[in-house]
Amino acid sequence: MLDSTLLAGTTLWLVMVAFLFLRRRASLYHPAVYYLAFHGFVFVIRPLVNKFYNFEFVYKLYGFFPNEQERALSLLASDIGLLSFTVPCLWIASSRFIPKPSSSEPFDHQRRARPAFLAAAAISLPLALYSQYVELTQKVADVSTTTFDSSTGVTVNTTGNGYLHDASNMLVSIVVIFAWQYRFKLWALVPFCLYAFARLAVGTSRWTFVMASASLALLYLYEHRRTLPSPKVIVGATAILVAFTIAGSQRSYFRDQITGARSEVVNYSGPTKPLEGMDYANQEYLEFLVWAIPNKTNTYDYFINNLQVVTEPIPRLLWKDKPVGAPIKMFSLWDYGKPVGMTYSLPGVGWMSLGLVGVVIWCGLFGILFGHIYQRFARSKQSGFQVCTYALLVPLSIQFFRDGTLLTLLKFPLFYLVPLALWKMFAKLGLNSKQARKPFRASNATFLGR
Repeated sequence: MLDSTLLAGTTLWLVMVAFLFLRRRASLYHPAVYYLAFHGFVFVIRPLVNKFYNFEFVYKLYGFFPNEQERALSLLASDIGLLSFTVPCLWIASSRFIPKPSSSEPFDHQRRARPAFLAAAAISLPLALYSQYVELTQKVADVSTTTFDSSTGVTVNTTGNGYLHDASNMLVSIVVIFAWQYRFKLWALVPFCLYAFARLAVGTSRWTFVMASASLALLYLYEHRRTLPSPKVIVGATAILVAFTIAGSQRSYFRDQITGARSEVVNYSGPTKPLEGMDYANQEYLEFLVWAIPNKTNTYDYFINNLQVVTEPIPRLLWKDKPVGAPIKMFSLWDYGKPVGMTYSLPGVGWMSLGLVGVVIWCGLFGILFGHIYQRFARSKQSGFQVCTYALLVPLSIQFFRDGTLLTLLKFPLFYLVPLALWKMFAKLGLNSKQARKPFRASNATFLGR
């Protein structure tokens, strides 16, 4: 049963990929491409690898061992999620993406608001750099302002502030747009390289580095009027994935080089098989949800977990009795295992909320939403502000698909948007270069804020 479900799911995924390319809608700007990439890796390729290597790490760590029927049902849920997301997304996002302007002229008009961007960066940088400094020093000193709540599996701030911690994400917008503004010249990539080193050197927020690299690649492709990656970009993406993996397995190396300390050597009992690590284990996480809900919990969540978006913005320093996680809980998964570090995924949240019906509702809802966002962008004038905003936010969809929660969709991009909002404000106030005031052809009159 498990083998036939895996075969059917693999076939479905290949058919959806072929449909996307045959209809000439495949581009790195289309959200369906990102969901197909996410689903294909964690729910198709990785389960196929699991057939040969027989992964055990997550099962032993969580203390659960699903039977073949439960594993097959989790694969079925992921396939239903694939259909529920991609079908409405492709139906709504039907336009073929064409970078504008379509003429062969340079994109100078897109950069006429450089002074506005530089002003926005100057205002954002102090807080962003301070946030990055605090995060790095805490990592180097191996201290933390958070604590792990063993009853819920949630990490909460005790003496720190989540907003200060996340403010470093403004650096992503700044370094990526800076490189784009100055045509990806080598000197313009220096801020991005420094940011990448700061993130990877001590293993902090590796996902933000990956997302920043994806945004940089999207803007580079847009600059050259391409919608699919060239071999050069593919090589760069492969190098990024290698760096991501190395940073995950050698988090203490650079820290030890900086501090002169030496990490204690311990017996390693973590994952040793290819792709067995927890970064990619959404299949096992979904199996845990299918195994526990509703057979052991005797109830679904009914989407109540989304109420956390109401309480999350309030700092714990101002609300000492703030609930850990969602303010209302139908059950605690920690009563049935130890799901440390679990990311639910989009179909996982759907299953937790209402079983297979919940998968259809949750995945379908965001397929519609992402389809509308893409369609609006593809048909827009594609001003510099619109292009940079879309290029920065669309790679974050991978993080959202992986986590699956509404909180991730709203919280993670928050500080990405701060420099963009300031950029837009300064441009509207007229803080543009003198060249921006010169007349130019109406066919190219799509610069920032106009």
